[in-house]
This record gives sequence, C-alpha cells and structure tokens, in this order.
Amino acid sequence: MKVAKLPLLAIWAGTALENFDFAIYATGAALVFSKTFFPNISYELGILSSLATYAVGFLARPLGGFNFSHIGDTLGRKTVLVSTLFLMGLATFSIGLLPNYNAIGLAAPILLVFLRIVQGLGSGAEQAGGLVYLAEMAPNKSRGRWTSFVFVGTTTGTFLGALTWTIVKFLAGANLVDFAWRWVFLSSIVVTIMAFIIRLKLPESSSFSKLKQKSAISHKPIKETFQNKFKSMIRVFAVNIGANSASYIVHTFFTTYLTFIGLKTQDVPQILLFAAGLSIPSAYLGGILTDKLGAAYAQRLLQILTAVYLLGAFAALNSQNIYLIYITVALGYALVAALNSPQGVFFWQLFPTKYRYTGVTIPRELSSALGGGTAPLIASFIIFTTHKSILISLFCLSLLLISFIASSDKRN
Repeated sequence: MKVAKLPLLAIWAGTALENFDFAIYATGAALVFSKTFFPNISYELGILSSLATYAVGFLARPLGGFNFSHIGDTLGRKTVLVSTLFLMGLATFSIGLLPNYNAIGLAAPILLVFLRIVQGLGSGAEQAGGLVYLAEMAPNKSRGRWTSFVFVGTTTGTFLGALTWTIVKFLAGANLVDFAWRWVFLSSIVVTIMAFIIRLKLPESSSFSKLKQKSAISHKPIKETFQNKFKSMIRVFAVNIGANSASYIVHTFFTTYLTFIGLKTQDVPQILLFAAGLSIPSAYLGGILTDKLGAAYAQRLLQILTAVYLLGAFAALNSQNIYLIYITVALGYALVAALNSPQGVFFWQLFPTKYRYTGVTIPRELSSALGGGTAPLIASFIIFTTHKSILISLFCLSLLLISFIASSDKRN
C-alpha cells in the first residue's frame, strides 16, 4: 500500500469501528436492552432507561476529550488515535460478555453503564482527532475530500452495524433477546484488531512533526487554547451541536420511533442496513462540495437541506408505508453523512497546529454530549409524553439554527 493512502485507510478504519460500536449499541438499546437489563419496568421506561445508558457514553466523551486532546497536542496525534481505538474496541467486546439482569440483578445495568463510559472515554478524541490528523496531512486542493473520510468511516460503521444485526437476527430468530445479541458485540473484535494493526503503521501528522522539529510544542495546550482561541472554541461547539443532534436523531431515535409506530422489530435492521449502505458515498460527496464551495458555504447549504428534511420526515414515517419509510430513512442517513463533512476543513482553519487537537476536540465533544448524546433521549421523552413528532422536528431545527449562525466565513 502507498504511504500516501495509509492515513485515509487508518482513519477510515478507526472511525468505522467507533460508529460500529455506537450503531450496534443504539440498535441494541432500542430492540434488546430494555428486556435484557431492565426487564421489570414498562416498555416506555425500559426504552428510556436503555437510551439513558446510551447517553451516558456521550457524557463521558468530554472527559476523554480533555485527557486525549492534551496528549494529542503534546505527544502526537498517532498516540491518541491508537489508544482510543483500543479502549473502544475493548469496551464493546466486553458488553457482549455481560450477564443479564436475571443472572446478577442490578449489577448488570451498572456494568453496562460502566462499559458505556469506557466507550465514551475512548471515542472522546477519536472522531475529532481523525479530522485534525487528515486536515494536517491533506493536499490543499483536496482537504475536504480527505477529511470526509472520517465520516465515510462513520457511515461504513453504521452499515456494518446494521449488517451484523441483520445477519444475527436472521440466524438467531427467537433467540435474539436470550443470547444471540451477544454475537453482535463480540464480532467487534474482528474490526478492532484490523483497525489497530493499520493504525500502528500510521505516520505522525506532518504538521505536528514539523512543530516537534522546531521545538515549538505547547506544554499547556488546554490553557493556551482557552486564553487565545476561546471564541473559536465556541464556534466549534455551536457548529457541531446541530449536526450532531440531527445525526443521532436519524441514526438512533429513528430506530426507537419505528418500533413506536408499530413497525415489526424484524424489519428495522433491514431498513437501517439499506439506509446505511446508500449513505456511505454521501459523506464523500460532502467533501467534494466542501472543496468546491468552501467549508462555510457547504456547511450552511447542508444545514438548510437537513432542516427541510426534518420538517417532513416524521410525517413520512407516520404513513407506515414501508417503501416510503425505506426512502425517508435512507435520505436522512445520506443528509446527515454529508452534513458533517465540511467540519474537518472548517475547524482546521480556526486553530494553529500547536493546540489544534485541543481546540477542536474539547468543544466538539462537549456539544456531542449535550447534542447527540441527549437528543435521542429527549426525542423519546417528547414522543412518549406528547405523541407529537413535530415537537422533535422543532427541537432539531432550533439547534441547526445555532449551527447555521456559527457557520459564517468569518474566522477568529
């Protein structure tokens, strides 16, 4: 393999693992965990409890971001990208080994939450780190396409997660809830080993290497970033919160919503598989759009398209027309995949190399925790208490508006 292509493959593989972990967990939370780890409560409370454990992983991400961003700006990007991969893979594999509630009682959901926190700590610098690394390694004229490979990886992970659930459900039949769901999580070890080997061969970021040669590395990157680029950090937070919330409404809450409106459980993984497969090229198309229009304009255009989509998506799902549901979910997956792609270039422009990892990671992971981590839980609460899906759309639109305002071409 050519060395020039290795960074793309390494980041793609790692972010694929990250989103594979999150995708299989999200599907498990909607289809299995309420019965496995919360069997003695109502359907609604079981779903909310399962999604709460999902949100916990996101709440742990800022902690991972604080820790690993410091390492990324002082010891190097590669060190973090290898470490986070190991943490995420280990936690996901371990979930597949957990005893259920009937076996060990309350200890089961407690251990589930603990492993979800470990997952969150690992992913807290994974995606942002991939964006920084590829932006620093990319040729100037194709930086958007290079950084889009982070999100090509996330859509690939979503596809692999849906594929794994579909295969396991087909093979297991009625045994899915009893034990077969574990196969999904145990299978993550294959992706982890492959991605880990590839990342060990990864060269250090060229920008960081030059900084190291000049002995210009910051020893207090967090302090310097807050002192010198606080406004830019606010912009990263604001830009990401809308995109992240929309992404996890589509990727996570849609799974719950499809079961809520009465769709057969066995149909859900196939719908997600179809949608995820079609969305893989969309992230790269978002990168092309970034290189053609510029990150700010591409971002705003995609934010508008996503907002329009979310205004009509739930009405289409409520039709319960299976073909329309397939199309609606697939369109949502494609839009949010493209929506994230301009971030790599947009964020890269806001910070100097010596504390770029910190500047991107900390605010991005804080907004991911408040946006993506809680959005499915908030949406579930809204639909269970009001049965009005339009309120979910308005909730998402308010966050996208914040992102739109922050996505101007002005740099701080």
